[in-house]
Amino acid sequence: MAPAEGAGYSPVAMAASRLELNLVRLLCRCEAMAAEKRDPDEWRLEKYVGALEDMLQALKAQASKPASEVINEYSR
Repeated sequence: MAPAEGAGYSPVAMAASRLELNLVRLLCRCEAMAAEKRDPDEWRLEKYVGALEDMLQALKAQASKPASEVINEYSR
């Protein structure tokens, strides 16, 4: 079971790297947190988004990075 399935992301045709899988998991978690009501003092979402930005930059720098369409989908 791929974490991207059912989360609005198309399944990746080739094997995804561990970094990409972690990015998709964290992205799904952030989307869920943003959709639910939360305490204004909750700091986790901001930290998670910062981590997502770092992971996305690392993914772009990888030699075996995914297709540019996939990266653009993660970036939006």
